[in-house]
Amino acid sequence: MTSERAYEILGLDSNSTPDEAHTAYKELAKIYHPDKNTAANATVMFRLIQDAWQYIQDTSEEESTQPLEDVETYIDQENAMLEQANQGDTMLDQEEYEAAVVYYDKALALSPASPIAHVVYSQRGTAKYLLGQYETAISDFDEALRLKPDYQHSYIPLYRRGMVKSAIREYFAAIADFDEALRLKPDYSIAYFGRGMAKYDMSQYVASISDFDKAIRLNPNYALAYVQRGRAKVGNGDYFAAISDYDTALRLEPDNAIAYYYRGSAKIDMDQYRAAISDFDEAIRLDPYYARFYSLRGLAKRNLEEYFAAIIDFDKAIHLVPDYAPYYVFRGQIKAFPLKRYEAAIMDYDEAIRLEPDDADTYFYRAKAKGILGRVWEEKRDLQTALKLAELSGDDELIAEIESWIREFY
Repeated sequence: MTSERAYEILGLDSNSTPDEAHTAYKELAKIYHPDKNTAANATVMFRLIQDAWQYIQDTSEEESTQPLEDVETYIDQENAMLEQANQGDTMLDQEEYEAAVVYYDKALALSPASPIAHVVYSQRGTAKYLLGQYETAISDFDEALRLKPDYQHSYIPLYRRGMVKSAIREYFAAIADFDEALRLKPDYSIAYFGRGMAKYDMSQYVASISDFDKAIRLNPNYALAYVQRGRAKVGNGDYFAAISDYDTALRLEPDNAIAYYYRGSAKIDMDQYRAAISDFDEAIRLDPYYARFYSLRGLAKRNLEEYFAAIIDFDKAIHLVPDYAPYYVFRGQIKAFPLKRYEAAIMDYDEAIRLEPDDADTYFYRAKAKGILGRVWEEKRDLQTALKLAELSGDDELIAEIESWIREFY
């Protein structure tokens, strides 16, 4: 870089004084600072302005005879880094999370000390979170916050790190992150939502409702906040208020399958089975590949004594998620006792036990079916296993039920 080039970058001619250069530098730095200017070239321009002012200082004070880094090379490097980061953002928007991580990796490799490296770490952490790579996601958010602790948008990586910590059930740490995000940005509705979810998962239903209230007050069209507040109200036993929240969510987003699902679930708890089935029908119409929709519709049909229709729903749930033991248990229960198809029920219990070998209830159900078929020794063995597992888990209610069965029949 030459003096003429340095002054030119600051918008001055080569006859300008260092004081004039300093004034121009401060004005341009305000315009191009990457925390305030989101233009694609803002970061490059900001660094170029910094380099020009540093050169003028060094040459005017004769404190250094070492040349600065080649500005053109730096610009090329930063542009290449930005291109990779932008590609990562595109992949993130398209839900191509693995590809996004690859692009962010390349961006950070090109310019690990870039003025926007903290943003790239935060974006990569988000992609990793959505891939379920929770520990490395937290590391990326940690690095983003370390690189730029005074970043005016630090509430974003704080919120995202809180969501990851909630996912790994570190709820107190998650709430601390949400608290800090809200201190920095008190009107950040999704941070209230995230904190409400953490409290919901801790069964703090009243506190979670309060956070969802705040999220909704800040964003009255926040459909997901209504859904989750409805869940918290169900946890608090307020079913009618929960239904009202699900209704609002569906008014805002008529194609929200999850809202239909949770409303149907609440209606099952209220013994409104036919109405629940209508909600599950709609959820399945919107998303026919979600196994839980079929399983809860199957439970509602079982309670209406529509046993064969219920089995068909559990068949579909198992087809979609073949390694989830409870679906086999529910189907086995219907086959065994209303329909008296004990051999078929035992096959379902066998598969459930293969998937979850420590579930005492399933051994107890299988014992009953084997006893009815006269397979006494197998029944006794299952009863012993069920009792042992129930004692290990401290399930006093199940222990009493098993012991009562043994006294009655043996």
